Amino acid sequence: MDLGLKEDIVISQVGRLLQNPSLALKRFSLHSDASLPAELVDNAAMLTTPLFCGMQSGLFVEHGGKLIHKAETKGGRLLLDGQAVAL
Repeated sequence: MDLGLKEDIVISQVGRLLQNPSLALKRFSLHSDASLPAELVDNAAMLTTPLFCGMQSGLFVEHGGKLIHKAETKGGRLLLDGQAVAL
């Protein structure tokens, strides 16, 4: 996982970022990649089910017996497994 800060922020700006997560895309860059065998997880649905309505998939997708996670910020958007997440 690589999380970078594009612009400096001060503590007073954190509240605005929490209220409007899309603002975080202007301040941070993200690239994460993880994979693990699906058989190691008792309840894979916890990882593959979307957490909120703006997600097309969960944090992981199952593919070929593996649970795979890929996320990145690109073009002012957050992409999760190649699909844009509506923030």
